[in-house]
Amino acid sequence: MMIHTCGRRHGFLGRVVAPLIERRRRLKQQIVSKGDTADRQQNALKWLLVTCFGYTGYRNARFGRIEAHEAICAWARELLLQTINLAQQQGWEVLHAIVDSIWIRDVQGRSLQEQYDSAMDLAQEVHALTGIPLEYEATYRCIAFLPSRVHSGGSLTKYWAYGENGMKVRGLELRQHSTCPWVRELQKQALQILADSDDLLDGIPSPRVQSSVQRFLLAEVKRLDTHQLLPRELIISQRISRKPTSNSSQTVAMLAYQRSQSLGFPIELASKVRFIVCPKDSRNPMQRVILAQECEHLGHPLRRIDLDYYRRLAVRAVWAVLGPFGWSEEDLLETSITRLDQWM
Repeated sequence: MMIHTCGRRHGFLGRVVAPLIERRRRLKQQIVSKGDTADRQQNALKWLLVTCFGYTGYRNARFGRIEAHEAICAWARELLLQTINLAQQQGWEVLHAIVDSIWIRDVQGRSLQEQYDSAMDLAQEVHALTGIPLEYEATYRCIAFLPSRVHSGGSLTKYWAYGENGMKVRGLELRQHSTCPWVRELQKQALQILADSDDLLDGIPSPRVQSSVQRFLLAEVKRLDTHQLLPRELIISQRISRKPTSNSSQTVAMLAYQRSQSLGFPIELASKVRFIVCPKDSRNPMQRVILAQECEHLGHPLRRIDLDYYRRLAVRAVWAVLGPFGWSEEDLLETSITRLDQWM
């Protein structure tokens, strides 16, 4: 598809976002530590810019126009391809590149200092070629992209890595606000087991280390099955975007919304409902959930929880850690050795 871009006039959208981009660039230079005032301000501007881009493709936006959206995407692809070509010319393998970041791996056997110097040179060349500053983020010991559940390739937006600046996680349960505390902590600890180990095989955690993550999962599932978890560890939070109708599917979130209304805990639209999932009750569907208000103050475990539901959540969370190494969800619950690499 041919994209026409006018070089004679500074367009409306460009004039709007240019000062925001410049302001954000200056704020990023002032950041001392993650989460400080400058960091929070630049992050607010980031999301303002993200929504500006999104509205260019929204059919009902007053100033939106799909051609502008397509042109922005086309230019982004072109700049990303130019960056990839430059990286490959300088002895890097490009592992992943999407939107505003590029992950590269050295293929010339250079030392860490030489790799850093080369990466900084690459950033300067990209800036000179495209006019866009490229920042060095960190060096990571290991990065894993999750297999896609839809196709045979990897997922573009779900990955984890650890290195000199700690852990970086995108798209996993750990980052999702709906995840219950037990599953969030389970995934965090599973990743930490890998990060803390120096037992590597060809640069990735050895099968022995991977098996220790599986054993950790089995121990946590046993805690679940023997009712050792407190109610507050199992509370799920989901946002209610619309009121249920007679045609609405009976999801656990919708049932929790209905239960909250019936018990006198009204939930406003766009607010979150917090609940624990219980076994299905065909006679009373609202017994499928218990609201957080009903149980989070309890200092003892609940017996009436859906063990299978939470077990699946736990397995999916740990699969996100071990799936890139070839583990299936069925492998994770095996108590006997069924994989050849577990003998190693």
